[in-house]
Amino acid sequence: MQTWITRDLKECIRSMEEHRMAQLNMDFESYFRAWFDEILDDPEINATLDENFAPIITVQNHVTPVDDISGGERTSVALAYRLAFNTMIKKELELKNNLLVLDEPTTGFSREQLRRLKDVMEKVTADQIVIVSHENEIVNLADVEYLVQKEDGVSRVARVD
Repeated sequence: MQTWITRDLKECIRSMEEHRMAQLNMDFESYFRAWFDEILDDPEINATLDENFAPIITVQNHVTPVDDISGGERTSVALAYRLAFNTMIKKELELKNNLLVLDEPTTGFSREQLRRLKDVMEKVTADQIVIVSHENEIVNLADVEYLVQKEDGVSRVARVD
């Protein structure tokens, strides 16, 4: 019994953990790739994940470090990752309702990417999405808009009608 617990059980648990992590990685990568393609819509740039869930970017069939792509493309990677994570958590925990908070999700986006964001956000299954942004172009995404201004070190929030 002791041999089974110290040798065989450990190996069985390790094997189950590896299998589960591989399945999670495969599912997460599927969501990540789908969101990335939805956000960027550029057939020259592809995104996948490695076994450690780190993004791998391919530009014109050449692996490119994330630091070497444009700011808007890096933001697309980050937003796709966040949306994939949100989708995965919701699925794994069987959540029915959720809140998604995105802080400056469009930094470096082109005008075309900003226009596409409305279509992307319509595909997000969240009861409420809070987007914090300085981009005036995404105001059309909001049902309710708030303006936050800092005066004398104090932030003041006002609803914009």
